[in-house]
Amino acid sequence: MRALGIADHYTNRFVGDTTPTISTCSDVMMPFVAVVWTVVSLGIGHSLPLPVNQAAASHCTLSRVAPDPSVMKQLVFAIKNRSVKDLETMLEAVSDPGSPSYGRYISLSELGNMTYNAEAYDAVMGWLTDQNVTDIKETVNRDFVTVNVPVGAAAEMLGTAFHTTICPNGRFVTAPNFTMPQALEEYVDFIGGTWHRASWQKHVQVHPNAANGPVLNGSVTPALLNSFYKIVSNGAQGTSGSLFEALGQSYSPADLTRFQTTFNLTPQGINTVIGPNNPNACVADPNACGEANLDVQFFMAVAQQTDTTFWSIDANAPDPFLSWVIAVANDANPPLVHSISYGGAEQGEPNGARFNQELMKLGLRGVTVVVSSGDDGAHSPALRQNPAQCGLVASFPASSPYVVAVGATQGPESGQAEVSCSSQTGGIITSGGGFSTLFAQPSYQKQAVQAFLNKVPAAAQSPVASGRAYPDVSLMGFNYVIVDGAQALQVSGTSASAPVFAGMLALVNARRAQAGKPPVGFVNPLLYSLQATTQARVYNDIAQGSNNCAAGVAPNINCCTSGYTATTGWDPVTGLGSVNFDAFLAAAANA
Repeated sequence: MRALGIADHYTNRFVGDTTPTISTCSDVMMPFVAVVWTVVSLGIGHSLPLPVNQAAASHCTLSRVAPDPSVMKQLVFAIKNRSVKDLETMLEAVSDPGSPSYGRYISLSELGNMTYNAEAYDAVMGWLTDQNVTDIKETVNRDFVTVNVPVGAAAEMLGTAFHTTICPNGRFVTAPNFTMPQALEEYVDFIGGTWHRASWQKHVQVHPNAANGPVLNGSVTPALLNSFYKIVSNGAQGTSGSLFEALGQSYSPADLTRFQTTFNLTPQGINTVIGPNNPNACVADPNACGEANLDVQFFMAVAQQTDTTFWSIDANAPDPFLSWVIAVANDANPPLVHSISYGGAEQGEPNGARFNQELMKLGLRGVTVVVSSGDDGAHSPALRQNPAQCGLVASFPASSPYVVAVGATQGPESGQAEVSCSSQTGGIITSGGGFSTLFAQPSYQKQAVQAFLNKVPAAAQSPVASGRAYPDVSLMGFNYVIVDGAQALQVSGTSASAPVFAGMLALVNARRAQAGKPPVGFVNPLLYSLQATTQARVYNDIAQGSNNCAAGVAPNINCCTSGYTATTGWDPVTGLGSVNFDAFLAAAANA
């Protein structure tokens, strides 16, 4: 069993022998940042052609050489939560702006009293004792138990064989044929550390239009975001936010300072760094920092003076989402808004239910999670390389009902109307959107989605039409200017729009804090209620664009006949639309 991954891909490839063996890789997670990186002139560095951040599935292979049985292996036992239905009911109450319990969040200890499963915890600890395991750590609420044991002991206690899995980003010890021990089935959702969530490769290519042209011509800057979306003030004192990073991404404090100086922003550094960060990598390889620098620079540009955390997961972590969830679950005072610009195909995600439970827990504590909707439209990133990959594939974790999924638009950066971002219209990426095949459609969006289905009978007849629909909102995502390795670069993707919307929510939280109100927390019910109840135009409806193509640069763009087309109201291309922030702030601050 494995968590937060899509269905394993099996091949007959192997390493170190001539005998075929089954290999597995979970090729799900990739940063949703620009397919193309363009150097632009900002007077702050030399212009050089930069590589494309173009994804292709990372194929892992199983080595015939067994791992050293004495090497230490970390295993994570996800203890089953108690009162899951009560968890969901309470979250609905504290998140519904029409409820008398709106905003009445609970503490970490109160949450533990609600969900701690003493029977399951005792059973797992007893089992570990019987297995002579002594190196044991647990989260505060005893919902995750982490152990370190030699590989040989892990194989014996789990009744499975461990192998060396060789992936483009390293070697990992995994158990591809693992099944849950019968003694634990009733008490454990999954055991982390038995699988590896493989990263995606980056392929080098030069943008055909790389040039030393003026940066303000056709680019997204902090000033454009403020003027177009009507952000009057960027002050966000008294609140907090966090940028999730993985796959070895680092941010550069020097690049952040240069970005803030260039665009006349309030000077401020990251307040807290959790996990690894190597700023020196930014000069040597812009791909090593592009995602993280984009997230940090634009979140902090929108929500200035926010207490900001750079939350980095080690590149060698078998499952970065799992590592992040465990860390946040153990934090008594986590940042209030988290931005995640990573994800992958939803297919075969066996532990999405537990991930959703952890997101519900965060919502009960007043925490918001914002996720990029993906860069390959209604399809899998595999479509970029293979035109036959035209099946509708949702993006996870954007498809979770408990995150805000943010899509991308284009047009305003060049003075044009705002439309859905698509590679077919020169947008390099195609904004992700569609319907989940794993998670049911939540009540907060059913009215808006049904209005779309009434207008598009073909979509209504689809077997996935009853699933969680996304994105929820969209913002500009094409040609953002960042500073990376002391150079100004143009990047695109839902990786850009997600941290910007997270910054907007930090501004809302700051305004609410000034009025003595709690943060917006799980904000999705509020987002959809604003569309239905407010008189002011909170959203800019975007009724032009489609998501039937993968990310790419002409002439190398793969498109399908399947996909969705934007229309009036909510749609699975741009969601509710982009945000008219002055009206949005007023409505959300008063909820």
